Amino acid sequence: MMFYKETNFKETPIGKITEDWSITKLNNLIEIEAGKRAKGGALDEGNVASIGGEHIDDEGNIRWDDMKFIPEDLYHFLKQGKVNLGDILLVKDGATTGKVAIVKNLKYEKVAVNEHVFVIRSKTDRLINEFLFYFLFSKFGQIQIKTRFHGMIGGIIRNDLETILAPLPSHLEQQKIAEILSTVDEAIQKTNEIIAKTERLKKGLMQTLLTRGIGHKEYKQTPIGTIPKTWQVTTTSDVTLFIKDGTHTPPRRVENGIPLF
Repeated sequence: MMFYKETNFKETPIGKITEDWSITKLNNLIEIEAGKRAKGGALDEGNVASIGGEHIDDEGNIRWDDMKFIPEDLYHFLKQGKVNLGDILLVKDGATTGKVAIVKNLKYEKVAVNEHVFVIRSKTDRLINEFLFYFLFSKFGQIQIKTRFHGMIGGIIRNDLETILAPLPSHLEQQKIAEILSTVDEAIQKTNEIIAKTERLKKGLMQTLLTRGIGHKEYKQTPIGTIPKTWQVTTTSDVTLFIKDGTHTPPRRVENGIPLF
């Protein structure tokens, strides 16, 4: 993986960028589709997955667990909102407005978004979808999205997205940038998977060590479950000097002082 040092930059409405990049509105570069709500609400079981805002996490991924579903006849009726590999999904209203993900895999053969999510696709070779995703996910994209919020809890419409300004490097440079960031994402995901496995291992060890101990062969039943025969069960009042919570009065905040947890 190689990087080069760029020496010439220019100021733009979205900040300082490389001199040979251009800035453009997204309106002529993307197509935006909205989903549809199933009559009577989404289903807990089915064959057609329905992605909502709750299924998009903070890392730009889709949570496929606890998925909702729509009837197949509604899916075949849809003229827009069907999800394909490589699509960008963006929450368009509600408390998580602006959250964005890219579809790296499809856990179901048929997938659609609900009425709270936009599907975004590049419609020109000038803009690579994965590059656009990373821009919208970045602080530069998120700032523009958030400044377009409407209503008390936020919400955006198609026109808001179409007026967003995005940098436009060459096709080759977009591809390289997307590849680098995708490689980093894969490394993060593998690290998170290792951490999750380690946490599950720790919980299992804690369960075993705190109830079975080490090297014991005889056990007994107690109000808290099975424990080694030589162990005792006691109450917290018998083994603590005092139990006390913190202040119930909001403290006065100062620049320098004692941390309050």
